[in-house]
Amino acid sequence: MEFTVLTLFPDLVQAFFEHGMIGRAIRQHLIAGETIQIRDFATDRHHTVDDRPYGGGCGMIMKPEPLSDAISLAKKITRGNGDTHDPPGGTIPSADGFGSGTGGNGTDLCLRPV
Repeated sequence: MEFTVLTLFPDLVQAFFEHGMIGRAIRQHLIAGETIQIRDFATDRHHTVDDRPYGGGCGMIMKPEPLSDAISLAKKITRGNGDTHDPPGGTIPSADGFGSGTGGNGTDLCLRPV
């Protein structure tokens, strides 16, 4: 089983891949895990991936372009197999255009839920 985690903090996620039960399973080649830095897909010189909400308000929202490009790469890595999970752990249905719903490998979006 392979996991691909899309995140703004790959070093934080990588720590989970190196320690505890997950680290042990990776060392025993039972599972594999890798991270994709969403910021690598930003097109401006500051690698900006968030923006102010449309219409104002507090907080920031994720720009769709870098996230979409990162998801496309993850689908190539996992060969389009697996489910895509949102931050609380729910599966994003394939009707939303991300997960294929076939199980097995997984892609996780590591973002803060609102």
